[in-house]
Amino acid sequence: MQLSARLKTMASYVISGEPAADIGTDHAQLPIYLVLNNLCPRVIATDLKEMPLSRARKVVVDYGLLDKIDLRLGDGLYPLKPGEVKSVVIAGIGGNNIAEIIKKRPEVAREVRLILQPMADSFDLRIMLGANGYQIIEEELVIEKSRLYEIIVAQAGFITIANKIELGLGPLLIRRGDELARKYLITQKIKYEKILLNLSRAQKMHEEKIREIKEILAFIEEVLANWPIPRR
Repeated sequence: MQLSARLKTMASYVISGEPAADIGTDHAQLPIYLVLNNLCPRVIATDLKEMPLSRARKVVVDYGLLDKIDLRLGDGLYPLKPGEVKSVVIAGIGGNNIAEIIKKRPEVAREVRLILQPMADSFDLRIMLGANGYQIIEEELVIEKSRLYEIIVAQAGFITIANKIELGLGPLLIRRGDELARKYLITQKIKYEKILLNLSRAQKMHEEKIREIKEILAFIEEVLANWPIPRR
């Protein structure tokens, strides 16, 4: 089973030798990879809808791994029992959706390592993690098909970062100091400049939101002006 760079990076953060879960498994590529490479003795693969779960089951059967990959239908973390796995992967959906999945089942989420790959709204996801007693222990950037993906690894614990903007943008990414992290900040700057322009053009006033976006842009510009930021 060959994985994309994005999935392979996420697989590298799964706790080796322990059961794991893949939420929204689609074709079960990640669970199959984890089992075939002896990274996990057992993987629970879930999906919200029957059709993608049926596709996953067919692939798992083809690989002869039904005894090691448990396919379950259900929403978010609800198919999992507390303590059943040590790592949970949630990838390929929006950051706010990931945040809701985590908040709905804290009894599961707080017992595992969370390996998260938001497609959007990563700022909001990091803020939610910090506000709900999760510590970001690692962050990674992966380029795949010209797109830059963020991977966030978190677990129960407390973040000591006082600056909300730094937390939202990714404190560990900012302090990497490499060219990929710089590219990430530039893409964030472009994104927030577009948001600010659209808000300014809107007929309805968004004064509070405009102020927030300007603060984020000022922070990014300061970081880029002093690049690279020294590691703590």
